[in-house]
Parts: sequence; structure tokens; C-alpha cells
Amino acid sequence: MSALAVDQVHRYSVAQYERLVELGAFAGVRVELLDGLVLDMSPKTPAHENVLEWLREWLDARLDRSRLRLRVCAPLRLPDGEPEPDLAVCDRGQPRDRHPSSALLVIEVALSSVDRDLTIKPDRYAAAAAEYWVVNLAERHVVIHRAPAAGRYRSLTVLHPGDEVCAAQVGVHEPVSVADLLAAA
Repeated sequence: MSALAVDQVHRYSVAQYERLVELGAFAGVRVELLDGLVLDMSPKTPAHENVLEWLREWLDARLDRSRLRLRVCAPLRLPDGEPEPDLAVCDRGQPRDRHPSSALLVIEVALSSVDRDLTIKPDRYAAAAAEYWVVNLAERHVVIHRAPAAGRYRSLTVLHPGDEVCAAQVGVHEPVSVADLLAAA
């Protein structure tokens, strides 16, 4: 590849990206928009899908569906991107003619995407999500980001098997065992 080809990077606004999606520009390709760049998404492994299904069922059974909706692998519309978290719990009152612009809880299940999920996405989600979890399947722990302020999460906790976590931000006070969550993989 020539040096010229490497320099040919285009940034898109969220509106431009959404128009390209509507036109079918990315049909059959899993991508997301981060910082104006269209990035390939990691392939889904059976372990990823098993944990995602387990978490979806756990949350779905406990959420107040009259005020919250659980979105699975669906975009969040941020000022400079449109990431597609594995799970997002959003207020039901948000306009339905576009993707939600905020969430109470965002969860990413990470294996090959762990670097992006732990280094790039926290600051993006801090502008829109009250709480952000990364289920790190490679390291077998869960990273909980809380207390967003000025575009960053001020609290970071790493939980291991033997620990428990609850999703109090979305009204789920029943704790989940990290060991049970990871065992779903």
C-alpha cells in the first residue's frame, strides 16, 4: 500500500454516517462510528453471544419496562459517533425517530475488542451513559465505570469472580455474581 493510500482517511459527521447507512453503504458489514471514523466491529464469538444473552435475560427480567427499554446491539447517537454497545438501558421517554442519545447503563462484552472498549469508548460513553460496564472475557473480570463528569468516568472498579455487582442505576438492586456472569461464556 502506498503512503498516499494510508493518508486517505475521511471523517464523517453523525448525520453523514446515518445517511450512508440509509443508502446501504455498509450493507452486510458490521461497523460503528467513533470520533468520526467508520471502524470495523469485532466478530462475535460463541462466548460473547452467550454472555450477551445471559445479561439480556437477567436485565430483561428485572427492568421496569414502563419507563426503560433494553436495546441490544443498537446504536447510541453521540455528538461525534454512533457506537453500537452490546446492551444499553435507555429511558423510554427519548424520541423514537432517531437513536437514543443517552443511556443509564451501557454494557460491552469484550474479547477481541477489549482494547477499544477500555481505552476509547469510556470517554465517549461518559458523555452519554451514567454507568458503563466492560465484561472482559479474556481477563475474566468486569470493569465498572461510574460517576461521569466532564467527559470522563471518575470511578473505576474491577470485579473478579467472588465479587457481585448490581445495576442500581437502572433500578436493579439484586446483585449478580461475577462468577455466574463469566460462567455463561
